[in-house]
Amino acid sequence: MVWEFRRTDSVLTVKAQWDHEEASFVGDDDLVHFSSEVDKQLDALLFEWGEERYAKHWGYPFPKEAHAALKQAIKLECQRRESQGSDSHD
Repeated sequence: MVWEFRRTDSVLTVKAQWDHEEASFVGDDDLVHFSSEVDKQLDALLFEWGEERYAKHWGYPFPKEAHAALKQAIKLECQRRESQGSDSHD
């Protein structure tokens, strides 16, 4: 399975492809919405399994740094959008 993520402004395009076939799935979503859903699922997984069980199941540690970076990116994108919205009213 190959995943491809492309961002165009605030839209995220996700493409999933098996081996070298044509795309099996392509969809668009709002960047913050998609990222927030991933963040929620990571939070739920960590709460339910904990770091130790996650590591045993997947064979590597829970991606704490990447998860923290995702949370920060969501926060910054929301702030950017709020700033753009307020700038356009000035």
